[in-house]
Amino acid sequence: MYGWRGRIGVVLPSRGDTFTYEFYKIVPEGVVLVTSCLHIYQLTKDQLQEAAKKYDQGATDLAEVGVDIIVLAGSPLFHLMGPGSDREIIERVQKMTGIKTTTGVTSEVIALEHLNIKKLVVATPWKDEVNQRCKTFLEAHNFTLLKIQGLGIQKNSEIAKVPLYAPYKLAKEIFLEHPDADGIYIACPRWGTIGIIDKLEQDLKVPVITNSQATCWNALRGLNIGEPIRGYGTLLEHH
Repeated sequence: MYGWRGRIGVVLPSRGDTFTYEFYKIVPEGVVLVTSCLHIYQLTKDQLQEAAKKYDQGATDLAEVGVDIIVLAGSPLFHLMGPGSDREIIERVQKMTGIKTTTGVTSEVIALEHLNIKKLVVATPWKDEVNQRCKTFLEAHNFTLLKIQGLGIQKNSEIAKVPLYAPYKLAKEIFLEHPDADGIYIACPRWGTIGIIDKLEQDLKVPVITNSQATCWNALRGLNIGEPIRGYGTLLEHH
């Protein structure tokens, strides 16, 4: 049976094509991904608010088919709902399903803390409005954002079409403007990021966190799978 080592259920905000691909690049043998989708097509307040109401349904769907841990993805939803919203929904879903639960945005915060990244620069594919909510959320967790910059994309499907070099170039550009940063955070699992983590760490000599990487790392920790995973950054190699 696939998933004999662990079944990770993820409630995805949109199709999850890029995340699914990157998930199977990262996780070790014996781990399988099970998904449910909230169908967000545009990163607008209306669509985010509507999707936020569907988390319980997505989590119930995953519990019905059987998973060992539930991850609620969609950081912009939690940024919109505000600091502490992730903890509230984690508690609710765990009580409702009886299954250990986390979120993508919680995973990002824990990963940054784990690597002692306090001052950071943030690269995103998003518009400024979405970036500002991300900034507010991270600052509420006592991180210092030296700069956050995005590509200005609103339509989710367009994010998946961004060239694979784009997050590397953007992250490097803003880090070189603020070389005193402890590390780099690259938001959003919809653009491809895991292939450039090692390259950025080698070139800039600081740790790099991405959403897909942090989500997989935290879910694997929740399953007590701790073997080193090489090629996708310090976080996974030394966890």
